[in-house]
Amino acid sequence: MHPSKKHKIDFELNKNSEISELDRDCLATKWFANNLVENNEILDKLKQEYNESKPYNHCIIKNVLNTDLISRVKKEITTKLSFTRKQTDIYAYHQSGDLANLDGLNKDEINSLNNLKALRDAIYSNKFRDFVSKVAGCGPLSGSVTDMSANIYYNRDHLLLHDDVIGDRRISFILYLPESDSEANSWDPENGGGLELYPQLNDSSVPDNLPSCKIELEYNQMIFFAVEPGRSFHSVEEVISQSKKNRRISIQGWFHYPQRDEPGYIENAKMVRSGIPTLAQIFKGGDYAEFSSKFNEIPLSEDKNQGTIMDLKNSESEALNSKVAREEMIPASSNVLENENLKSTSEDRKECESETSSEYTLTDSDVAHLSKYINEEYLNERILDQISNLFLDQSFIQLGKFLKKELSEKIELMINSLDSDDGFNQEKIPLHTAAISSDWKVCGPPVLRRFLKLEQASTSTAVTNVPEGELAGTLREIQATVFESVSFKKWLARITAIEPILAHRGAVRRFRPGLDYILASPSSEQTPTLDACLCLTPSADSAGKRDLWKSGDIGGFECYVTIDTDDSKASVYDRPAGHESDDALLTVPASWNTLNLVYCEQDVNKFVKYISATAGGSRFDFFNEYKV
Repeated sequence: MHPSKKHKIDFELNKNSEISELDRDCLATKWFANNLVENNEILDKLKQEYNESKPYNHCIIKNVLNTDLISRVKKEITTKLSFTRKQTDIYAYHQSGDLANLDGLNKDEINSLNNLKALRDAIYSNKFRDFVSKVAGCGPLSGSVTDMSANIYYNRDHLLLHDDVIGDRRISFILYLPESDSEANSWDPENGGGLELYPQLNDSSVPDNLPSCKIELEYNQMIFFAVEPGRSFHSVEEVISQSKKNRRISIQGWFHYPQRDEPGYIENAKMVRSGIPTLAQIFKGGDYAEFSSKFNEIPLSEDKNQGTIMDLKNSESEALNSKVAREEMIPASSNVLENENLKSTSEDRKECESETSSEYTLTDSDVAHLSKYINEEYLNERILDQISNLFLDQSFIQLGKFLKKELSEKIELMINSLDSDDGFNQEKIPLHTAAISSDWKVCGPPVLRRFLKLEQASTSTAVTNVPEGELAGTLREIQATVFESVSFKKWLARITAIEPILAHRGAVRRFRPGLDYILASPSSEQTPTLDACLCLTPSADSAGKRDLWKSGDIGGFECYVTIDTDDSKASVYDRPAGHESDDALLTVPASWNTLNLVYCEQDVNKFVKYISATAGGSRFDFFNEYKV
């Protein structure tokens, strides 16, 4: 069920056209099948099923409406309503206007949506509200607040985990009207779109990383459940289908607590509920790892006399200088909006550029160490000057072909092999347990993030000749000996003119298609960071796939945004859209072997957009933050 605030249709509500409660009850008797609202046998059966359902109580009613009437509603939805594409870090889908405002239409417009209006009034009738209240045991529901809309999910549309807690919502409901290109017009579960329910972890307000229940789509099926902070966790599985005829059509809405002039009114209804809503958890944020002030030293066994900066100043390297500056150092001007949050300290850094302390001097030994992994052109003094000037000008730079060619080619082969073994090249909705192993564990909670994080090496995760083990060992080595090293800290200081670099934290991450993401939320750290993200996302052999990653249509892009985290405004899912939207400070598409360096102020949040199941592969990266 979609958690966004209500989107108003462009007309004024005409109170005089509202229907009477008696007429609403008559509509309920007519619209609901099997005399639902007056059938005590069905009521008792549904109450029992509701109380026994897991992971939290929910009700499923099949064939809920009379079929001839519901077919008319579906026709009005698909031919008469206008839909707007909505996309944020949490969701992507198409939504109609607020159906509460149908009363404000003129006579001709009302006649064209007559069945939809009748269904709305039947749902909010005394009889049906009383029926829902008895099944859920939740107490009275408001008849004066109407809160519902129509949604359509096409290919790649999705809705990530949330609990629906906004304002005084009491019950969430959804009516399914899916449309299929099959002869039987029945929805194929392989097209996705199921409703996923998540349990709590140890009776806390934190959801498990994996859903424990999935309800597949069925035509003319209604689901409802109580809205409970930190408990009613659910998500809508991505829809994947190239056919425009496969559409996840639904009517979704909420029953609210009674209002002041209604029976059962509760003063400050929101305050009587326990648990922490997902919105509050998102605005509070949380960290995936702790910062460490320890950086790894160069092993004493390394030859300190090989690969110095001076050695790299040979004719061959200088001949490549202009090519590197032109082709591998990618200016950010095409991606960065003019915003002081990313540029505010660049002048201060320029002033200290020539004052590098001995502690941060990049020595011959450091160069020798880094040259075993990094493209040696990025250790050349002239190129380092060019990189530094670009970074100081815009607080962001991309460095292509960052790892040495032989190393990157080896890693790419192993990643492609692993994605193939895990079935991620098939463009199908994966199992939530896909690719989880002793090396790769789920990093959550899913209210903030979900991706696979490479575990530290142990006796049980020794490097083997198995592709997964070999890849894990290679990635661990790069993380420890490059990104967590004193030498890399010096290299960063050389480029950015930032001193001191106090601490670091990082992870080797794998974002699985059809499963993983990071939402925009604040860190507990209240200091700026220097972010170094080495993206290793193969684009396969298809030029079309490369274009999709670049466009952001399959997600996977990283986006830097500012968000108003005032708790008083945490009543709506007014989330950042990112990717070419006005709220994006910087959007970086997934790519292969590209290091992205970003100076990030403490009030800037970042997210990685959900990876579509149609991506054809995972997004791998080394993500490291350096406290400055």
